[in-house]
Amino acid sequence: MSTQSSKNSKTKPVILVNTDYIEEKGETVQISANYPQSLKKAGAIPVLVSPYLNKSDILTLLEMADGVLLIGGRDYDPGLWGEPPHERTMLIPKLRQDFDILLTKCAMERGIPTFGICGGHQLINIVAGGSLFTHIEAQVTNALRHSPFPDFTKTIFHPVTIDPTSRLLSIIGDTTMTVNSYHHQSVRGLGRGLRVTATAPDGVIEGIEGVNALVFGVQWHPEKEIQDAVQQKLFKQFVAICMEDRGKRN
Repeated sequence: MSTQSSKNSKTKPVILVNTDYIEEKGETVQISANYPQSLKKAGAIPVLVSPYLNKSDILTLLEMADGVLLIGGRDYDPGLWGEPPHERTMLIPKLRQDFDILLTKCAMERGIPTFGICGGHQLINIVAGGSLFTHIEAQVTNALRHSPFPDFTKTIFHPVTIDPTSRLLSIIGDTTMTVNSYHHQSVRGLGRGLRVTATAPDGVIEGIEGVNALVFGVQWHPEKEIQDAVQQKLFKQFVAICMEDRGKRN
């Protein structure tokens, strides 16, 4: 059976999910179970992808995939957008950074629906040529507290205002919602072909999407609210978008 025929016969969309790489844990590849669980609950088949794969491997997987989910993690190197790191910067390992950038570029170039969460949201903007605030509290006037640092066992919440025309966030059915917050970097200059879909009260960009591409990002962590039906709607909507796009491709 050909790859295309096999793909046409699937009843559930296959969504690739990148994974974290922790050097200090003996080069461990790991991921919060909430990411694949949220996708599975939404009707997808999540496939976890390690950062050891090369471009040929990525392209092979994308031929079989219907979407890509980009997870959160530590900070992408501010050198990517021409700035020095802040004293609070916690760099992501280079192995994962290089892989994440390659996976995102390949997915976006091929028009594969892509959903970025927290660091994944920022990554989409970086790959599209945008920039980030390296530390919100130092660079945004009258900034809210967006990170629970130094105690990440605590959770901070704040409201966001949603653009009701957003393809991903329109499923919420309201122009405001309360979200969790675990970040100290955020989107600054928008990348090419992107638009803002959600903002915090201090103006920090909390949601983006492609103007003419199936690319979406949110700065918060909907997967952490796995029992919250509203937050889980984002995964259901993304899975529906992947299914719709698969139908058009076929």
